[in-house]
Parts: sequence; C-alpha cells; structure tokens
Amino acid sequence: MAQFLSYYANVEAAAELLSDKARQIEVDEDLLFYYLNLTLINKDLTKTEAYRAIMLNAVNINKKRYCQLFDSPEKDGVTFQLLKDDYLRANYCENCND
Repeated sequence: MAQFLSYYANVEAAAELLSDKARQIEVDEDLLFYYLNLTLINKDLTKTEAYRAIMLNAVNINKKRYCQLFDSPEKDGVTFQLLKDDYLRANYCENCND
C-alpha cells in the first residue's frame, strides 16, 4: 500500500502508513530502509527522538546499507544535501566514517 501511495506522489501518507512498523525493534529490514528512503529528507522528522531511534535501529541492523543512503543517487543513495541537516551530518560522521 505504501508503494502505491508513493508511486502516486503521496509520500507523506506512505510514510505515515509505515511509521508504526518502522519504530519496532524487530522490523523487517527492507521495510525499515524503504521508510528511511521516504523520510530522510524531512528535516522536521529527523529532529525528533523517535526518528533518531529508527535511524539507530537501521545502523544496528545493517550499517553498510544505512551508510549507503548517504551516497549519491548514482550509487543508490538518497538525493539530498547532507550539510543542510546538522543531525544527519553528525550521524553520518559518527556511523559512516570508518
């Protein structure tokens, strides 16, 4: 259902549909990363403690895949300007600079 909504440019509704599942510790990895792909550019969400917990869960589930989100779109990353979000920049530096 979320893919259907996002296909028709209703990303907010798709994200809302997935948000409860994404908050669960035992979440399906693909669902979690689909949710992050939909929401990572939303600065209002990235400021919240709930979203930060979701991101930490993603790091713990698959760090390589999480860090790939910050790659360029050509490398299957999410297209956004990392430097414009202080939390995401700090999170990237903390988790993805080995």
